[in-house]
Amino acid sequence: MIPPNGMLKFQANNEIWLVTYIAWGLIVKSDYGRYDNWYTQGIIENSHEHGDRIEIINTRKYQRTIRFLQVILKTEDDGSKE
Repeated sequence: MIPPNGMLKFQANNEIWLVTYIAWGLIVKSDYGRYDNWYTQGIIENSHEHGDRIEIINTRKYQRTIRFLQVILKTEDDGSKE
């Protein structure tokens, strides 16, 4: 949930975030590009992917919802066992 006229910023290093639902009036910006939901309600074709530095902006005066599918990429130095 993004508060009215609010903004959420976070780092998503070694991650890809796929938008599965976005409410009207939200804008998502990242190092991968920009997605805004001005002309369509929900996701019509493909999920839009974001990563690295992600910023979500609510341009409306009401709380809005966005849903992501988070993919965490494995790296050689992430400490996990094979």
